[in-house]
Amino acid sequence: MIAGQSNAVGTDTYDGVGLHPTGTYEWRQGGGYAVSRSQLDHPGFKLGDMGLDITFAEQYLLANPTATIVFIPCADGGTSFTANDWNVGDPLYNAAVSRANAAIAFFGVPLSGILWHQGESDTAMTQAAYETALQGMVNGMRSEITNAASVPLVVGELGSFFAGGANVNAALNNVRSLLANSAVSLNTSLTDTGDNTHFNAASLRTMGERYHTEWSTTAQS
Repeated sequence: MIAGQSNAVGTDTYDGVGLHPTGTYEWRQGGGYAVSRSQLDHPGFKLGDMGLDITFAEQYLLANPTATIVFIPCADGGTSFTANDWNVGDPLYNAAVSRANAAIAFFGVPLSGILWHQGESDTAMTQAAYETALQGMVNGMRSEITNAASVPLVVGELGSFFAGGANVNAALNNVRSLLANSAVSLNTSLTDTGDNTHFNAASLRTMGERYHTEWSTTAQS
């Protein structure tokens, strides 16, 4: 599952470097699965853009060449805990849980991970408040998604180019002490599209590799 806001979706135009490898699928918003497009079918989907999932899939299938990977895209731009999008019982939270359970029931296999990138819309929160919100969401998902009590979680830092993200990044970097089976992808060295908010295509590719590294380590621990 990929959840969060716009940087979890990916907002830069597909760079033509390479699409998802063979064996990559997505669980569509309307239900059912299909071969992944350059950008997954998130609620915030935009045809022609790309996300971190391309290189995550590349790294996963390189390590597991006989496997397949099915993403459950759940992210939407501009969403937050503050605006009641991702807390337990909120609309996007409920949709993510519902879609995950539908995919699990269809394929008959458990959820393998939650990839979270969010926080640009929650910079008014203190570190402690964001930590509490993140814990509540993840604990809720682990409880409500079938057989997901210990599903690995990887969160990602906001870019250093984004002003005002210090409290959120501090909370994200503290995730291992907040939640079991969790890790953080360090993204502050990456670059933006020029808007001081969104990672560019090259950075999204690096992010996908870093998310996979952290997910792989956490899943095997």
